[in-house]
Amino acid sequence: MSLISVIVPVYNVEKYLSKCLESILSQSFLDIEVICVNDGSTDRSAAILKEYAGKDSRITVINQSNCGLAAARNAGLRGAAGRYVLFVDSDDWIHPEICATLAATIFDDLDLVVFDVKCIREDGLGANRPLEKYLRINFRGKISIDADKIMKIPVVAWNKMYRKDVIDKYQISFPEGLLHEDNSFHWKYLVRAKSAYFVPQKLYNYRIRHGSITDKIASKVLDHFRICLEIHEYLAKYDLLEKYWKTFEEFFLHCLGIVCRHTDDLPHALRVAQGTWSKIGMRGDGDVIRALENGDHAYVAKWINYSPCEKVFSIKNRYGQKVFTICGRQFYP
Repeated sequence: MSLISVIVPVYNVEKYLSKCLESILSQSFLDIEVICVNDGSTDRSAAILKEYAGKDSRITVINQSNCGLAAARNAGLRGAAGRYVLFVDSDDWIHPEICATLAATIFDDLDLVVFDVKCIREDGLGANRPLEKYLRINFRGKISIDADKIMKIPVVAWNKMYRKDVIDKYQISFPEGLLHEDNSFHWKYLVRAKSAYFVPQKLYNYRIRHGSITDKIASKVLDHFRICLEIHEYLAKYDLLEKYWKTFEEFFLHCLGIVCRHTDDLPHALRVAQGTWSKIGMRGDGDVIRALENGDHAYVAKWINYSPCEKVFSIKNRYGQKVFTICGRQFYP
């Protein structure tokens, strides 16, 4: 059994795949296995995987019809035999010391390791500072995980190393057929995890490119509400709602803001939001949730949008970070 299983979902990334695999196979820490899931690629990705698997016995290739990122990651989890799991997207690449660094942090009672990320724009314009601000870790060293931490830890799957036995014990997986699936996995895992260790080094290189899944947020933005229902169902099933209710309500408001700022049809989005909260079937505590419950969409829309004064100067929290708006320009301190 390897210490770390590196899971790589692959779909039509012939341009980037070799760099990704080379960064994994050149790790100074050797006790790894690499699970590559070819999700029905129609370019040369399958051939590239076959070539690398023939050169390095640590690589296992799983071929499946195109089912999406979540299904590919789930297939990788089913095939993984390591004690810990690390997700690497196939258009990204990792630091040569990432596995050695993460392995050195492992304690017997440690459930999660979180590390910093470098965001690189494919167009050559340098780092994406707002995204790096969001992904920046706000803790150092070992901490205990409680309800307050869930919204303070970035949700992406690829800046963390997970314990495989926790995933297996609680049957944690990615919801298939939805975008923004990392939110669901994040919640299900963190309500089970007891401790985490935070590494301040930038060990993962995240490529921002046109056409990637992250680039398509607007196309299926309403999936945020389906993710909320999926998380609520999980919390209810395991009697965790009371413990995490306040944090879940905060998460729903977070999703509401994202949806309404990216939708092309705000009235429809607000109706879907109201219907989603109605299915959740619990009384909200804040003014915005109560307005949504009562169908006061004008109040919710006002909350979502900046007022004229706020467009001149405001300080808001976005993705857990302060955002200063001065004369229409945003600054991240």
